[in-house]
Amino acid sequence: MNPEFSKKLKILSFISIIGVLVAHSYFVENNAWEINAFIQDWIGCQIVRFCIPLFFFISGYLFFRETNHGGGIQKILRKMRTRAHSLILPYLLWNLLFFLSIIFLQLIPDIGSKINSDFLTLLQTKSIPELFLFIFWEPAAFHLWFLQYLILFVLFCPIFYVLFYSKWATVVIFLILCVTIGIYGWGGENMQGLLAFLMGGFISYNGINIERQQNKNAIFIPSGLYLIWCAVNCFYPEFQLPFLNMLRLTLGAYSVWTLYDLFSAKKNWLDKIISWAPYTFFIYVFHEPWINIYKKAITLFLPPLKLLYLFGYFTTPLIILLASIVIARILQKNTGTAYSILTGGRH
Repeated sequence: MNPEFSKKLKILSFISIIGVLVAHSYFVENNAWEINAFIQDWIGCQIVRFCIPLFFFISGYLFFRETNHGGGIQKILRKMRTRAHSLILPYLLWNLLFFLSIIFLQLIPDIGSKINSDFLTLLQTKSIPELFLFIFWEPAAFHLWFLQYLILFVLFCPIFYVLFYSKWATVVIFLILCVTIGIYGWGGENMQGLLAFLMGGFISYNGINIERQQNKNAIFIPSGLYLIWCAVNCFYPEFQLPFLNMLRLTLGAYSVWTLYDLFSAKKNWLDKIISWAPYTFFIYVFHEPWINIYKKAITLFLPPLKLLYLFGYFTTPLIILLASIVIARILQKNTGTAYSILTGGRH
């Protein structure tokens, strides 16, 4: 893979995790002011949702890379074995850590009553099999739903690989999925993620060149359309039909993909981000429940003023991002192997 293109994928993944933090920084209290509510909805509930299909697209692209150069099915099986270490083990560990963290917080006076999740009651009332299902299948760490579905998609990759043998069969099945989701709204973001994963895998398997930079004169057209579409959704939520949302998020992911090319000449800016990009996975698995705890702390100490709460909304993802990177670096420096296990061997 071209080193510059590899850098692009890493930086886009990092930008996408910032989108996740922004989405999870939603302050319910901001709904008391119309302008605050609009800004939150426009940015956090609409614009940054591009991160979901973009994450899945990159995952599918990387998984099926060079699988059509001979020994394809063996490569698929080898990649599936490596994903047991890079996906399944972190998924199990972080769900367990999340569950234990909530239990610990609930035991602290004056803090436990402010925790939304009541895991102590579950611990006292559920059987061991029921707890096991809740922690690892629910999952307990709700934000790990992406990892859960990525694991499921990887399990089906041998079938996807066989499917990619026929381009027309792939296109037909892809269109059937699109129509099904469009009509019935089946699966929501999960199925939209499957479509993005399949699209990334299909492009990678067939060697379709997506490494070339886009025409800079045409970059702002999809981006502008995406921003306007997101604003319209805020004012007319009844138009948020599954098929239209699928098109909108695809347009958003494409917009971010092309905007990168516009800024790719800014080497200083890119070098700073690429130095943070190795912590993308840690930020993703670590940020909950701490981002919610931080938000609750803000609402306890800030007076209920419109600008202050809007300031809190914009600064929360930045604070959690920097805190996560600092903690990741401390763990990486002082625990070594433990950090590697928690992040699935990512460095």
